[in-house]
Amino acid sequence: QLERLASNQSVRARIHPVLGWTYGTGKVSDTEYLNAQGLRGTREYAVANANGVTRIEVFGDSNVYGNEDGDAESWPAQIDSGWNAEVLNFGAGGYGTDQAFLRFKEEGIRFAPQIVIIGFTSMMATRVVSRYRRFQDPNDGPWFKPRFLLDDGKLRLLPAPVASREDADAWLARLEAVPAFYQQNVANLKRGIKTRYTQPRIVVDRVLETARKQVEVKPEDSSLLLPSARM
Repeated sequence: QLERLASNQSVRARIHPVLGWTYGTGKVSDTEYLNAQGLRGTREYAVANANGVTRIEVFGDSNVYGNEDGDAESWPAQIDSGWNAEVLNFGAGGYGTDQAFLRFKEEGIRFAPQIVIIGFTSMMATRVVSRYRRFQDPNDGPWFKPRFLLDDGKLRLLPAPVASREDADAWLARLEAVPAFYQQNVANLKRGIKTRYTQPRIVVDRVLETARKQVEVKPEDSSLLLPSARM
């Protein structure tokens, strides 16, 4: 799935260097489209608002995007059709408020909106302290995100750990190297026993106790391994 994300094979998710992930363009389903600007719907928007109506931009997660609604049924589209306004839907599934804010800075501000709305739900609270989507939802995509840190009273942006195709390839290569890492450690332990160069017994006993408890848990039942189960 990370390969599919990195190679832009999905309309609904592709790696973004600042936002972590974003949506592509084109048809998602018979009732769901993304325009050429990556916004919900088929309508294209001029950068300059020349039609005289109020321009509203909405940012947030799937509750803003309208995952279970057709283009015309999402609540931003309802505002667009019911008011004398045009509503640009920048929602993206799984986003935190940090990504919503960054998308406004990256993409939204150039459209010069009169009103900006950032949708917020309680589930977004944990997303702002996470950098991997599957820690919140193991069934979602293998998406990495940026986050802000509070540093000496100021916010400092910590970029997404996977923000390009090169990052994705390097991360997959590290995963593929894990078996060799453990094989090397086993070889080192055996050599240590042979040369009588080992850790103190009290350390080894505690490590063995921890290892026995870990192997009792099936990988598919481990909350720590679950996010990687569908990698």
